[in-house]
Amino acid sequence: MRKFRPSDFQRIGLVLSVIWIVIGGSFGWNHAYDDVDANFKQCVAAIKTAPDLQACRDARNSALAVPRGVSAAVVAFGPLLVVWLVCYGLVLLYRWIRRGFQASSSA
Repeated sequence: MRKFRPSDFQRIGLVLSVIWIVIGGSFGWNHAYDDVDANFKQCVAAIKTAPDLQACRDARNSALAVPRGVSAAVVAFGPLLVVWLVCYGLVLLYRWIRRGFQASSSA
């Protein structure tokens, strides 16, 4: 059985991917609720009565229903998926172009 050995470019890509998962995931985790907090502060600044404050709290609680982990996963894996697919597509395009310009041996 032949073992899979990644090329140098694949190794570099894997290391950069792991680094991005750690950095992007922590960024997504830390900044998941920034928009929610900003909207809540705007809402509180504009309140005029006590029921308005409760409405601001309800809006904030419904926005916080999305877990932080979802935001962290989207930031960590979303761009990574796009980059890997683009790189894979470029490799396939390169191979396709090279095959098209080689001399035909069946002549």
